[in-house]
Amino acid sequence: MSRVKHLRAIALAVTLVFLFSSVAFAAAPKYVYFQSGSDMVMVDYAKAVNDAMNNNNTLYNAVKQYVGAAEETGAPVIVETDDQKVLDYQKALGAGKRFADIVNDSAYQASKPEAGKELRIENGQPVIGDIQPQVLEVVSVKAVSAKALEVTFNKAIENTGALSFSVQRGTSPVVLDVSWNNAKTVATLSSSTNLVAGTYTVTVSGTDFAEGKNSGSVTVEAQKVAKIEFTSNVIVKTGDQTGTIGYKVFDQYGQDVTKETVAANIRWTASQGTATDDNAGIITFTKGTAFAAGDSFVITGIDPASGTTVSATFTVGAEATVQSLTLGEVSLPGTNTRIYTGLNPAARIALTGQDQYGNVLSKLDDFDSKVTVVSSDDAVVANLTDKDGGADTTKDAAITIDTSHLTTAKSVTITVILNSTGQTVTKTLEIVTPSAPATVSLTAPTGVIADGDPAYTIVIPLTVQDQFGTTLTADEIAANKSAFTITSSNGSVIASTGLDIETTGANKGKLVNKVPIAGAGTTTITVTVNATGKSDSVTLTSQAARHVAQVSLPDTLVDNMLQGATQTFGVKFKDQYGANFDATNNDSNYKVNVTITKVSGDDNGLTLSPKTGVIMDASGNVEDESQADLADAFTITAVSGKTGTYTLTIKLINTSGETVSQASKTITVAAATSSLSYSIKDIPVLYKGAGNANSPYAENVEVIATDASGNSYAINPSDILTITSDKSEVVVDNTNKKVYGNSTSSNDVKATITVVFNTKDDVKTLTKEVTVSGADLAAQKVYIIDSQINGVSITLPSGASEISTVNAVYDNTSGSWSVSNVYAGVQDQFGRVTAATNSGSGYNTVTCTVTNMNNINGTPTITIDINGKVDISGIALADITKPGSFRVVFTTSNGKVGYFTVNVPTPQTP
Repeated sequence: MSRVKHLRAIALAVTLVFLFSSVAFAAAPKYVYFQSGSDMVMVDYAKAVNDAMNNNNTLYNAVKQYVGAAEETGAPVIVETDDQKVLDYQKALGAGKRFADIVNDSAYQASKPEAGKELRIENGQPVIGDIQPQVLEVVSVKAVSAKALEVTFNKAIENTGALSFSVQRGTSPVVLDVSWNNAKTVATLSSSTNLVAGTYTVTVSGTDFAEGKNSGSVTVEAQKVAKIEFTSNVIVKTGDQTGTIGYKVFDQYGQDVTKETVAANIRWTASQGTATDDNAGIITFTKGTAFAAGDSFVITGIDPASGTTVSATFTVGAEATVQSLTLGEVSLPGTNTRIYTGLNPAARIALTGQDQYGNVLSKLDDFDSKVTVVSSDDAVVANLTDKDGGADTTKDAAITIDTSHLTTAKSVTITVILNSTGQTVTKTLEIVTPSAPATVSLTAPTGVIADGDPAYTIVIPLTVQDQFGTTLTADEIAANKSAFTITSSNGSVIASTGLDIETTGANKGKLVNKVPIAGAGTTTITVTVNATGKSDSVTLTSQAARHVAQVSLPDTLVDNMLQGATQTFGVKFKDQYGANFDATNNDSNYKVNVTITKVSGDDNGLTLSPKTGVIMDASGNVEDESQADLADAFTITAVSGKTGTYTLTIKLINTSGETVSQASKTITVAAATSSLSYSIKDIPVLYKGAGNANSPYAENVEVIATDASGNSYAINPSDILTITSDKSEVVVDNTNKKVYGNSTSSNDVKATITVVFNTKDDVKTLTKEVTVSGADLAAQKVYIIDSQINGVSITLPSGASEISTVNAVYDNTSGSWSVSNVYAGVQDQFGRVTAATNSGSGYNTVTCTVTNMNNINGTPTITIDINGKVDISGIALADITKPGSFRVVFTTSNGKVGYFTVNVPTPQTP
């Protein structure tokens, strides 16, 4: 044979060896590199083999040709396996080695060559050309166990998280868990239970694939017994006429299924006597008479479902004795990932062994009284138990670890001694203290902070890691808030005691201010982990107190009104920092001016009137901004019989008479025409317990007119003729044009109301969906104000101001202290405010707490009357020569908080 032909034959043999190596070896060839002329060329060998197995030998034959040529000249031939091993195959050929001989031999490991060309197929012909970017493909989908499919790709996936796997059995979707090999070339799709027999199609998405190469199918057969084997050929005596034999069962995937249901129906026969198994790998043989010297028996097993059989001849051996021990897998309780101090059990270690016949021993009964367990530390107790920590001798054996008396982290060695021989096995356990905060970092809040800002203005996210580098969740940070010390460098901005880690709600696990900002200035807030001393800080600047600076009109005002229509509105404010501003009290530096001027048309076609309690002079001036920002502070009316265009203007004027901000809106008053269309204005969600039309929870039903240009018009309420509802849970009051909720359901109820409406030309019918909330009333905010809550409309009284501090007054006659003009109210989710109470169990019930007592003797008593008025008795100074103070905190059942500080001056004696 010529040398060329000989080498070609070798190349062919090599290729054939590669073809079957994936079955025979853990690693299989993936790429082959060879030198051709001056170029290093690579070829996708796995693709060549896969094509050949599908009757396309073009690339496969090209590999034989070009690699044979390289071998002939002694040029480099390098093989890269699917687990990234790189092997010098030319060197192996020179030494007469096969692939199997070198795959795990470090002497043949090589560096991965830099290939500039590739061998591929173009137009059906092999060519060597520049390397083209490899387009992602699904190479294969196969079943690798009764519970798992394996998807192989033609190259590593850079971002496995971007891929999605859609699995279907026939037309039925199947959800499987996804895991990846280290090389990111193979995804395993697994189930906790056996896959149902059928054809499975896996489709992969989330990145670009070669056309038609993002899926694959495989037919999965029902799991079956494929192999039964005995673990020895000796019957191990357990009595005069009984003994045991070990066996194992494997399915068609080579998985050990000895203890699984599929192996539970094996039938055993014996040439003499009986044989039964425990469905867990042990056959009990009973001869029926005493064993005799020279006895031998044939034991046969068959799985009826698959027809798989096993048969062997056995002799009788002495009773089993433990010959060796193994400490195996460590299992941990619950979701623990480490062995922690202070737990029982903290861990369990599987204990197994072998007898003199090579049989595996695993039951507690195999080791009971035959081993001694020793811990290297007296604070760690180690005992031989069953796998559940008990004494069931039929269960698997384990060493149970008790760390309940250990308080510090340390390494502890567990030793198990085989009493009969003195043999020992050991396992060293790393026992750690439970996860606890170790480091903290703060994220500075954004936005303006100003003097007087309320609680929860400062919200600082915390990133906390434990001693293992694991980031704690918000729940874990909140649960460990005592592990931190929080300080503020400037108490005039906010005291350290006013900062805390929130334990509930949206800000759980974040640092917040629990008291209002005390003043302007700069402070550094530092959070320190007590156990480690690690800390982080942010520096915050509190600006000057907010004040009204801008005015605007609400977006709800419409530009057009039909004769007789009305609209209500309030002035909207912003502060000097551009934030919405709630004018809760009068700012003597400003006043609001509200006027209407005619642009064209009839005089006085649009009129303005203030709500009762809103004090406005003849020029339209309102001195108290807190009156002007009520939602219904002002009413404008389109006068019947008049038309025209008018300008509504609001101004914010300072004490110098200068207009610092203004807003205006042009409103047209028109007569109704036939070209208008009509709709019902959106109705807020209704409270289910309103009860009647006079309830403050009843809502107005209003109709809006719209012209062909899309302009909306407020209409005359008297044009609404009737209102009806299709559900009893939404009740209609036609007299007052209102609807209200009347439901006992805990679920939302949706109803349709129908409005019959009179227009200039005809009578129209309109519909609107209305929702009645199934929720009970729930507190949203606790108000502390200086005026009594309006018990009829259950709203804050006009001109009321929120208070944070009140001075106690001493009565020389009675010798007691008191406070005046302090009222508490609770706002619900529908925006209504009800007087608070400290009795009962309603949503507006508050728990009263007295805290932050300074120079106060005893604890003052807090009561709230039916109008929400707060009374305080039992105030006494510990040292009457010095002033004192204390904080009163009101807390609702769902955690909403309001509070104020009571300052107690030195009493004035007559």
